[in-house]
Amino acid sequence: GFQSLPEEEKSQKLISLGLLRLAVFEMLYRADVPPKVAINEALELSTRFGDAKAKSFINGILDAAIKAQEAGTLTVAGKADA
Repeated sequence: GFQSLPEEEKSQKLISLGLLRLAVFEMLYRADVPPKVAINEALELSTRFGDAKAKSFINGILDAAIKAQEAGTLTVAGKADA
């Protein structure tokens, strides 16, 4: 499991998770932040703080999230107009 990973790998995974959470939050709750900007910010931060594999992973996940949001399958729970 996660606890058995080396500290460096744990750190990288937590950074990626935090960046994904931040970008998805901006996509869902911040109407003033275009989704592409949220993705670009996350990618820039992953370049600065993550490793090479993290950037492509984050890009893939957020690209799928933006497509799901556009299709209406990624919405805010309890929010009728999301």
